[in-house]
Amino acid sequence: MIDCVTAQNAHRYGDALHQMFQRRHEIFVKRRGWKELARPDGLEKDQFDTEQAIYLLSIRDDGTVDGGLRLVPTTGPHLLADVFPHFVRGEVPRGPNVFEMTRYFSIRDHAERRHMRRVRGELLCSMFEYCLGHGGEWITTMLDTFYIHRMRENNWNETALGRPTPYAEGVGVAVKIAVTRENLGWTRSVHGIFWPALREATAEAVARAA
Repeated sequence: MIDCVTAQNAHRYGDALHQMFQRRHEIFVKRRGWKELARPDGLEKDQFDTEQAIYLLSIRDDGTVDGGLRLVPTTGPHLLADVFPHFVRGEVPRGPNVFEMTRYFSIRDHAERRHMRRVRGELLCSMFEYCLGHGGEWITTMLDTFYIHRMRENNWNETALGRPTPYAEGVGVAVKIAVTRENLGWTRSVHGIFWPALREATAEAVARAA
């Protein structure tokens, strides 16, 4: 299952958050080559890892972090509006009903491929569950074009916010995804997740996502 970590309960997840920033450095800086985010402490953090950030983390019973993603309310600073607004034709979608998703990752564990597939599916399901329970109607994100075919396997019917645009490490495109029970249902079906993925889902989220 997926844990939701916010400023209110972060004190209970100190080690998990440290692992998350380490994993992100390994994946996005070392493997993907996002050199501007390199830090001597081996932790990948940016200006949007604030008290407003919501982290959805897959944590094993022994405390190992297998994957995660970040949701940021778009009423304040966020990646698409403040760093990549040129990826959007027109105005960047923002408001209390819009969450931005970034830093989606999972570790490579060839010995447990089935487990890691479940982790990736649970993370995506938990993203919809959280947004459904917190007034979200849209999710925005910027993704590399090589990931588009994998995203479309989820049948989200996403909307492109602009044309594919080069950036320092590749070519990306901004999209928005509707937060609906139907999209959660498609995600559960595609990944074989037929249970609430979010460990501490609100009653509203569970009721609306059922």
